[in-house]
Amino acid sequence: MSRNSSSNGVKEVESVSENGAATVLTTPEAVGIGGGLTVQTIDEADVWLKALVYGYPGAGKTYLSATAPKPLFLVSEESVTKETLRAYYRHTGERIPFIDIRSTDDLKRAYAYVANELDKGSEEIQTVVLDSITDMQKMMARDLIREGIERGYYRGRENRNTEVLEQGEWGWLANRTRNMIRSFRNLPCHVVMTAQVSMLKNEAMEAPAIQPSSFTTEAPGLFNMVAKLEVVRNEQGEPVRVLRCDGGGEFVAKNPQSALPRSIRNPNLSQIIELLNAERSE
Repeated sequence: MSRNSSSNGVKEVESVSENGAATVLTTPEAVGIGGGLTVQTIDEADVWLKALVYGYPGAGKTYLSATAPKPLFLVSEESVTKETLRAYYRHTGERIPFIDIRSTDDLKRAYAYVANELDKGSEEIQTVVLDSITDMQKMMARDLIREGIERGYYRGRENRNTEVLEQGEWGWLANRTRNMIRSFRNLPCHVVMTAQVSMLKNEAMEAPAIQPSSFTTEAPGLFNMVAKLEVVRNEQGEPVRVLRCDGGGEFVAKNPQSALPRSIRNPNLSQIIELLNAERSE
């Protein structure tokens, strides 16, 4: 049996235990339970887009990311991204801010800056874009090897190839990448990460290029949306960008609550977010 009470806006539910004793449980809309923990209903929790967009070079991943609400770019290839952001400015008149990321320490400092701005309630950053994970992993791998040399892990092998990881180092890279993705993903804002394309060896499926291969299948689970961006030709032979939200077994994709169409032509992330919010409110 149950009993509801409106005292202080907190619902009380009376449940009967196995021995017949009644226990009163509070099931509030949102109530502190100590230790910084809060019970919430799903309607009260902020829902942010945490997207992984991947595609071949030239597919338009950077341009698509710029259509998110008030983005701040963290870029690993400054020259490539800047040209795209210049084109975006010519087309829309919007100047997109970016931070050039050249090392793991740069990435940590950028994270601290964004987290601090959001903590202060700044509305100038509504989306953080990491462009791209594929390139940032290469940077992280170089830093990982360099740190190992500095700490004496490779005594007698200080001149080893710093561009290629050895077998035991792939797990280190996966852990660093996982922690990096989770840290940014958990920020209270929209987060978009881009990646190149790789092929899953045993399944003949295209997937985001995130190494090692054992982590490639895990990484999409860290996002609430995974989509592949492609360029196709329309009936007039003109290029059209298409965001594929349903892989159909051919490539990795994740469509949040199946709320999005399987394919979106000329996609815009701000419009996609509005569509997801509309679907959520129904």
